[in-house]
Amino acid sequence: MKSEITQLTKFSKVFYEKHKTEIKDIILFGSILKGKLNPNDIDILILFNKKIDKDLEYEFKQQTKIKNLEIISKTLLDPSFTAREGILFEGFSLINKKSISSEYGFESKGMFIYNTKKLNNTNKTKFYYALNGRRKFKGMADSLQAIKLSDNILLVSLDKISLAKEFFNHWGIEFKYVPSLIPERLSKPHLLSKIE
Repeated sequence: MKSEITQLTKFSKVFYEKHKTEIKDIILFGSILKGKLNPNDIDILILFNKKIDKDLEYEFKQQTKIKNLEIISKTLLDPSFTAREGILFEGFSLINKKSISSEYGFESKGMFIYNTKKLNNTNKTKFYYALNGRRKFKGMADSLQAIKLSDNILLVSLDKISLAKEFFNHWGIEFKYVPSLIPERLSKPHLLSKIE
C-alpha cells in the first residue's frame, strides 16, 4: 500500500501541473490516513476550480493504474459538497504534501470519551493497566501517543484513530469518538494533558 501511495503522490503532482487551470488540489482521505492497517481502497478527492470535468477524472483513474482507487470530484463551492468537514479534518494534499488542517493552522485529533462502568473491578484494573502501563511496561496510551484530558477522555492523532477504536472495542469499552481540530499552537501534550 505504501508503494501505491508514493506512486499516487508522484503521479498526482505531474497530473496537477498539466491541468492546474482546472484542478485546485488532489486530496487523499479516508481510512488509510486514520491508521487502518489494511484499507480496502484508497480514497481521493479531485477538487476542481470551477466545474467538475469527468473526462479528467477518468483520465486520472486510468493513468494511475491503481485498482482500488475511489475518486470523488467536487468544486470548492459546490453546495452538495457535504464532506467539507471530513476533508478539512482528515484530508492530505498530494500537491502540497501536507494535511489540509495544517494549512489552516490546526491539528487533527480524535477525542475518545470512554466509560468503564460495565467492567467488573478485576477487568477494570486490567483495562487500566493495558491502557496506562504497569511498572516497567508501557501501556496502549504510550503506543497511541495519547494525551489524557481527564480520567475518561483521551486525545489521539489522526493516524492512531483506528488503533484506538480497535483497543476500546477489544476491551468491550463503550466510547464516543469525536473528530476534533485543535489549533497547532495548543496541541502540545503539556498544554492539553490533565492537571493533576
